[in-house]
Amino acid sequence: MSPQTNRIFRRLVLAPFVIWGAAYTFILLLALKGCRLDEASVYPCVILGRDIGGFADGVGSFVAWGLLTAVVPASLFIVAIWKIADFIERFARDWRR
Repeated sequence: MSPQTNRIFRRLVLAPFVIWGAAYTFILLLALKGCRLDEASVYPCVILGRDIGGFADGVGSFVAWGLLTAVVPASLFIVAIWKIADFIERFARDWRR
């Protein structure tokens, strides 16, 4: 595969981890601000005059379980597509010779 294609696939593989890391950072900042975050219930969390407790609860659930249920499977799926495409390209190139 061309270096540009490999670069694109590398970014696609890392993108879910970057999104998860941003969500984790958001939850850490809310915890530093003093917002109560756990899976028992939705608690009020006021930022700039708006209650984002429900949103924070959803992001917290993604941070807690998203790595296992979304991030790793998505990255593995992209790696599988990448390797299949690489195999097909190598097979076609060798077959033409």
